[in-house]
Amino acid sequence: MAGDPILLTTNPGRYKAFFYCNSVAFVASLVAIILVQNKLLLKTHVLEAAMVLDLFGLIGAYAAGSCRDVSTSIYAMALAGGVLVYVVIHVVFFTLDHTDTITPQEIEMVEKRRKRLLLFAVLAATVTYQAGLTPPGGFRLHDDESGGFQAGDPVLLNNFPRRYTAYFYCNSVSFMLSIALIILLVNPHLYRPAIRSYALAICTAVGMFGLMGAYAAGSTQHLKTSIYIFALVVVVLFVIAGLDPPGGAWQHSSEWYDAGNPVMHDNRRPRYLAFFYSNSTSFVASIVVIIILLLEWKDKTKRSLTLRVLSTTIVLDLLALLVAYAAGSSRGWKTSVYVVALIIAVLAYIAIHVILAFLCSHPDDSSQHPENPPPIQEEANGGNQGNSFAS
Repeated sequence: MAGDPILLTTNPGRYKAFFYCNSVAFVASLVAIILVQNKLLLKTHVLEAAMVLDLFGLIGAYAAGSCRDVSTSIYAMALAGGVLVYVVIHVVFFTLDHTDTITPQEIEMVEKRRKRLLLFAVLAATVTYQAGLTPPGGFRLHDDESGGFQAGDPVLLNNFPRRYTAYFYCNSVSFMLSIALIILLVNPHLYRPAIRSYALAICTAVGMFGLMGAYAAGSTQHLKTSIYIFALVVVVLFVIAGLDPPGGAWQHSSEWYDAGNPVMHDNRRPRYLAFFYSNSTSFVASIVVIIILLLEWKDKTKRSLTLRVLSTTIVLDLLALLVAYAAGSSRGWKTSVYVVALIIAVLAYIAIHVILAFLCSHPDDSSQHPENPPPIQEEANGGNQGNSFAS
């Protein structure tokens, strides 16, 4: 019937799961607002229980409403569990040889960080929840038997399946990280060691990169524009890093140094030079990438050569970034060696994964994701089924 949600017609079970999870989250949010106004109830753990119920309701609604198959929903929900497991492991290793002698000043600093992290987590959860339920390009309004598409499927998935997959998982990572952060920030016994060990700071950074990836993949349908976005971000980061080097600057002058000079330049000159030149190389390489992208060649030979130069420059940019991080993020050579070893281990894991993928490769199922789907005339924003965000 006209006016009914598309998902209710095409997949009633999934729609009911989304609707009831979203409704539970909405009601739990209202209950939490009421509990906040009662000082007597604040002394109990009822508010925390309501918030946790609210967040788990949101996770269920997101997993049911943002995708159309069970396996993808399970993957999306597993991301939240993975984040919580990572934070627990991080905190456990941090507290192995650490005595809990926190001072009142440290408690005050932790509380300030908690407020900032909570503000980011709530904002990111709001944006990514809505973005997950209403992907860019909208939904199909009618079935397409020739292409194998159903009403309610995302238009971007039909036209650009890889770009939609990148958008979906980047957005899901950011959303689940935000939900996990909010859950952890409810209990002081959880968030204090997590903040002091920088576990939540790492999760926040990963969530930011997830937002960037979702924006780059979903805001444009052209790879070149997506590279523009990442190149601009890299340029901004290295301008900041160059103007604010690790270790800060001297605040006062003496016979050995001048005020305003980098501290690392005088205390650890070789390490500072490694950071400075690597950071400068990455900055210049990012500028070169942007300039190359601005070039338009009609000749296929020149275009192929430009792509090779672009790939080489990006590799140089990333290698310089890794060297700058290894040199500037620590003050001891032993820690830098650990960072380099970690980078090599990650690259080796990826290489093994790629080799195994090639060895075990099999023809893709073209019926699920056709390479050249028929052109789609309509783009609709309909099909958004009562996605009220409850937070």
